[in-house]
Amino acid sequence: MVLLLSIACGSKDKTTETKGAEETVSPTETVTTPSPTPNCETLYWLDDSSQECAPKEFCESDDYIGVQTFETLAECEQTLADLKPAPKTRFAEEPAIGTSWAYETKYDVEATKSDGTPISEHNITIWDITVTKKDAVEGADCYTAVLDIEGDSTRWYYYAPMEMSIEVLLSGGDNCWGIAAHDLLRETSEFFVDFLGGWNLEVSRITIADEHPAQLSVGNIWHYRTLIDLGMDIGAVTFTEETDWTAEVVGTEEITVPLGTFDCYRVEARTGDAVNYFWWAIDEDFICPVKYTMCYTFMGEQVNELISYTIPE
Repeated sequence: MVLLLSIACGSKDKTTETKGAEETVSPTETVTTPSPTPNCETLYWLDDSSQECAPKEFCESDDYIGVQTFETLAECEQTLADLKPAPKTRFAEEPAIGTSWAYETKYDVEATKSDGTPISEHNITIWDITVTKKDAVEGADCYTAVLDIEGDSTRWYYYAPMEMSIEVLLSGGDNCWGIAAHDLLRETSEFFVDFLGGWNLEVSRITIADEHPAQLSVGNIWHYRTLIDLGMDIGAVTFTEETDWTAEVVGTEEITVPLGTFDCYRVEARTGDAVNYFWWAIDEDFICPVKYTMCYTFMGEQVNELISYTIPE
């Protein structure tokens, strides 16, 4: 019979073995039982705050609260897409095809050509605009609206690479106003150009932005660029322009236009020293701004003020 006893002696631990009449002392042997190997695997995961799926090693012994795991990236991304809220729209009710509005448009320019000839142009026209269909510009949804102009809409355009001021007559076109975006995403204008005998042109301007705010609020800032194609080439010269802009909702303001008085968000869009201004009604679901001024595309300044807005029955 073998009897094992643990005893303490000073600072040493010893074990006494007794076999019959014989006694031996040997150092204590510590036996370590190996821990079980955790069962781990790499999975894709997300939680309530996730913006994207990511791989991570998960083990059975770990405790993860509020985390969902997936064997494949596709499963994770589908679940993430289902969790994201539907995109906000700035309209309480979707505007109807046939919605129309009109602007009183004032254009003023006092300038001098490069040869010293003075330029003086002042005119007031009525712009009648009617929504004809839904469309998209660079992936952004918008409403296409046909523009019909009443009156003499002469404009002056300065083409810097050639230091040339060109007189044009704006006759109509169409615009595409953003559905999620408070912006004019595409503007196609029909012109007669009084240059080299004169010819008719269709000029396009599109707006490209990574993101527009769905709901305006003071302090919103976003960036976009415009691409202008003047629709003509002269030899090796192509009449195109690309411009970067920064837009900001700088505050609220009460604006009076021929249609009435409105509380508006004031948006300033800047490129270099040029600034365009837009006033968007806070309490109205207008597709268009109540008022806007443009002082970049053409020489001088153009001011558009809303005089009517009609929703079809």
